[in-house]
Amino acid sequence: ELGRTGVLVEKQLDPSKYKKFNNNNGFVDGQDPTNPDHVDPNQALLEIVEEASDEEEEEDEAEDAVLVESAMRFETKDLYRDIPQAFSCFTYRYTKRKMLVCDLQGVFNTSSSPALFELTDPVIHYSSATGRKNVYGRTDRGKKGMH
Repeated sequence: ELGRTGVLVEKQLDPSKYKKFNNNNGFVDGQDPTNPDHVDPNQALLEIVEEASDEEEEEDEAEDAVLVESAMRFETKDLYRDIPQAFSCFTYRYTKRKMLVCDLQGVFNTSSSPALFELTDPVIHYSSATGRKNVYGRTDRGKKGMH
């Protein structure tokens, strides 16, 4: 007897709309790394999170309210690129720098109401206090993948 066999099935995403929004090597859609004014997204994310972690909770809430208000002013085409990166930043901040979800790729589905992201095959980097490696699979690079 072979026992049980698991099968993973995903919805087929529209290949003409498929896009890589960020990856686990610092790529961010819409940023030109050859531009001299380009900021390394990993370093920028780290600096933002470290600054935020030093502030009081009330200041964080006020800052978050300003960010939400600013985000509401963007047009959908701008949010299309910013939301996946903001999600990666959120996962890092929410988990107190222990995890980062990145390598976000998939489709921004504007035909659904409301429009939504259909993402596949993300990477989770986990910084283990005990030094465990590859907690979330072979692509989990731990702290190295976050910086």
